[in-house]
Amino acid sequence: MKARNIEIERAKALEVVKNITDADTLHEIIVLYDENNASSERISIEEYNKALDEAENRVNEGQFVTLDEFKKEMAKWK
Repeated sequence: MKARNIEIERAKALEVVKNITDADTLHEIIVLYDENNASSERISIEEYNKALDEAENRVNEGQFVTLDEFKKEMAKWK
């Protein structure tokens, strides 16, 4: 893969961002790339995929609760 010129890529990205008109989209970009934000504690895609696979295995093995069971349990803590 050919190395990209950072200045050219930065200019392209800035042009795209300048044309965004939705505040929610801009906020999500900020949260995603703000290194000083608490989101920097995010897990890697590998960790996410592993957790997702483990959760799917638990469901397949019948190790889950229904929404109604969850609501009943949470009602006890009100």
